[in-house]
Amino acid sequence: MPRALKKFLFLALAAAVLLALILGRHALAAALAVLLFGWLALETRVRTRFRFLDRARGERGLECPAEVGDLRCDFSAVFIQGRGRLSVLPMDGGAAWSRNFDPAPLAVLGLPGGRLIRAAEDRLHLCDARGRDQRSLDFDPPLLRQGYRLVADADGICAALATPWFVQVFDTDLASLRGRIPYEEAGHYFKYAALAPGGAGLLTAGAFLLEQEDGGSTEARWDWWEPRGDGSWERRWKQSRESYENSHLRGVQVHGSTLCVELWHSGYSFLLQRTNGSALWERRGGEKPVLSPGGAMLAWEEGPGRLVMGRAADGTELWEWRPKELIRLKRPLDDGSCLVVEGRCLRRFDAQGRQAPERWLKNDAEHLAAGWNGGLAMAAGRRAAVLRPGGGY
Repeated sequence: MPRALKKFLFLALAAAVLLALILGRHALAAALAVLLFGWLALETRVRTRFRFLDRARGERGLECPAEVGDLRCDFSAVFIQGRGRLSVLPMDGGAAWSRNFDPAPLAVLGLPGGRLIRAAEDRLHLCDARGRDQRSLDFDPPLLRQGYRLVADADGICAALATPWFVQVFDTDLASLRGRIPYEEAGHYFKYAALAPGGAGLLTAGAFLLEQEDGGSTEARWDWWEPRGDGSWERRWKQSRESYENSHLRGVQVHGSTLCVELWHSGYSFLLQRTNGSALWERRGGEKPVLSPGGAMLAWEEGPGRLVMGRAADGTELWEWRPKELIRLKRPLDDGSCLVVEGRCLRRFDAQGRQAPERWLKNDAEHLAAGWNGGLAMAAGRRAAVLRPGGGY
């Protein structure tokens, strides 16, 4: 309700109570007074309830059973509270649910509609939109059952369980496994993995220890794999960043037909490639790149306080922003717009870099994550929320 209308309603009710008293209609005055105070109590409760943003129409809040210690956000937000306790809040408006799992999952993946995949030591489990077990699928575990991570493609129909020793691909409905890639075949342990839409390709990355006379150094390596008809995976190409110094990977992404590899090699840099292995462009000095969901745009940070939006195909800079505080999160979209969380301020930029009105966090978030669709998930203590795109922020 608009503030002006609330003010008018308050004055109207107060005037009605006073008029009833003047006219000697004491019963009517008492009834109107009860109505006035009841309305004021309701407004006070709404105004003082916990919210991350004040007057954000798209904020959906949730009070978790315990303090949130971590957060995952893909198609649904998953709030991890320790001891196997999870709360799931869909980004698309479905109902929230919470549940204790014993033993605690080693990795989780939020699917559309509030469904959830969780990984145990040797089995994948699918929960429905109410948190009930729906289906499970066995896989051969590694000798050391640790370092599990779940990643999904942009369509939410294919996912992968990444461990240092293998990457196991599977359908998100857990109907079947889609084959695995062992580290022996890659020639290095896995640190990162990313899936192309529909599971059409898989980007894996890690490091290899080089033996040298004066000691050892690491060499960043990444590989592109595509599925064969028999369910196995074939490496189409591989690349490395050789160095007498250490070279490290900071992350890999696949969106659309574009790959992004972030590196450290005598300084930060990132490399854009096509899925056929051809290089598009490289940016030395750029860091923390984030591809848009379709792979058309890229946002990155460069130098002291510079956020840049550019085309992924050729690196053409479209606009830039000079933040004054730490950028905690950014989510570019394919039209060139971008959501940025700078300190406690939420900023939205259009395709020309024009900024919408600033929105400040009424209560700061300890955990932040962006979903595939540009929505935002956040948590502080036991409080959690998701903000849908265009929902008043």
